[in-house]
Amino acid sequence: MLVRLVDVGYSIKSKVLLEDVSLTINLTDKIGVIGRNGSGKSTLLKILAGELSPSSGKRSVEQKKLRILTVKQEMPDSDINALEWLKNADITLKELNEQVEDAALESLGDLYDQIAYLEEARYEKLAPQILIGLGLKKDDWTKPMRQLSGGFRMRISLASALIQQSESALTEPHLLLLDEPSNQLDLESIIWLTSFLKTYKNPYVIVSHDIDLLNKLTKKNRAFAKRPFDFM
Repeated sequence: MLVRLVDVGYSIKSKVLLEDVSLTINLTDKIGVIGRNGSGKSTLLKILAGELSPSSGKRSVEQKKLRILTVKQEMPDSDINALEWLKNADITLKELNEQVEDAALESLGDLYDQIAYLEEARYEKLAPQILIGLGLKKDDWTKPMRQLSGGFRMRISLASALIQQSESALTEPHLLLLDEPSNQLDLESIIWLTSFLKTYKNPYVIVSHDIDLLNKLTKKNRAFAKRPFDFM
C-alpha cells in the first residue's frame, strides 16, 4: 500500500465536495477517475498529493520514500529554457546536490556518480523523447520559458512529471497524479502519451473525461456519479 484514504470528506464552508471517500493505492495500480465538473475530482488529487488536508476522515502514506508527482498548473515567466527548468524542477537531483554540500569527502564520488547517471538517463535520453512526443520541437527546448505559449508551458510541466519516474517501484516508489492530461494536447500528442503511459513503471491516478483514454490506460475506474466513490 502506498496511499490510503478512509472516509475522507472535504467541504468549503457549506459546500460539500467530497464525502465518505475511501481509496487504497498499491504499487501496481493504474486508476482512472471520471465525473461531472465540480464533483471533486481535482480536490481528490490534491488530497492524495498532500496539498490539501481533508475536512474529515484520514489520509495515510505507508511508504516513507514515496515521491508524489503532479503537474504544476502555474509555470514561471522565466529567462531559463525548458531543459534548464526541467532539471531545476527535478526533486531527486535537487536533493542529491544538497547532499553534496554537506557530504564527507569519501561520499562525494558516489553522489557525483548518482547525479551524472540521473542527468544522462533523464535529460540526455528521456527528456528529448518526451518533449518531442508532447509536440515540442527542438528549437522550443532552448527558448526562454517566457517566449513559450501557455499551452507549451503546460506540456513542459507534464514532461517534468513524466521524466521523474523511478527505475524501481519497489525501492523508490513514485505515484503519478494527472488531472486531465490530454486537455492541452493535440491528437498526435495524446496518442504518444497513451503509448508512453502503457509502459510506465510506476502507479498512477488519472482524472479525465476521455473514456477511451481511461479504458486504454487503467485497470480500475471509479465514477463520481455521487460524492462517495462508486466502482464503474
